[in-house]
Amino acid sequence: MLGTIEVTMEKIKLIAVDDNIGALETVHNYLEKISWIELIGTYTSPIKALDILLKEAVDIALVDVQMDELSGLEFINIAKKQHTTNNPAFIIISSYDKYAINGYELDITDYLLKPFRFDRFLIALEKGRSVRLGQYQSESKYIFVPNGSKNSKIYPSHIQYVQSCGHFVKIVSLESDSMIINQTIQYLNSLLRPYRFIQIHKQYLVNIQHIEEISNNAISIKDVKDKLPIGRKYKPEVLRILLS
Repeated sequence: MLGTIEVTMEKIKLIAVDDNIGALETVHNYLEKISWIELIGTYTSPIKALDILLKEAVDIALVDVQMDELSGLEFINIAKKQHTTNNPAFIIISSYDKYAINGYELDITDYLLKPFRFDRFLIALEKGRSVRLGQYQSESKYIFVPNGSKNSKIYPSHIQYVQSCGHFVKIVSLESDSMIINQTIQYLNSLLRPYRFIQIHKQYLVNIQHIEEISNNAISIKDVKDKLPIGRKYKPEVLRILLS
């Protein structure tokens, strides 16, 4: 008989979205056996669940495909547009396998076919936990940048944007004052590109996860008063990456 799964770690926060109450009851019963999950709530309304995602830090979202207000695929697509960062790991729960390809095109973590057994359910949640823990580790990763006669420590996920200032660059971060580095923006671009940075202008390099709004000629960064310009030669690539 399956007992409680004991894991000593900070709990993974989860929501379940399905307009079938019976399916939600099954999920709830399964979750009672897993001590490392904290159930934030179960929702028959995907609209209400989207509102919860805006207010709560959620690690895993279980989502049905066929729902009246929104399909699960529409739900995931909207949620990803609402959050440029800290998206939950999405797991689709469905009675139909025909939506699997569409789901994986949205970068879901797993696809559960109803009715699913507890062991298969647990595997899906383990995948979701691994995805979220990997994201957290990425956020805490730091690198050292050559800076004159020394090396400066920076956290790529904390950087909002980089500005070229002649032979120096200014690094603007979330948690500290601006840092001046004795490097070129070309060097920082090559160094930070793997961390989801994009050059939008000959003087500006931005962290995609901190972009709040984009127009034809400028980008707004969260908590940054002034908009950053999009250079003409960079515009096609910027729009392709950010709006595709």
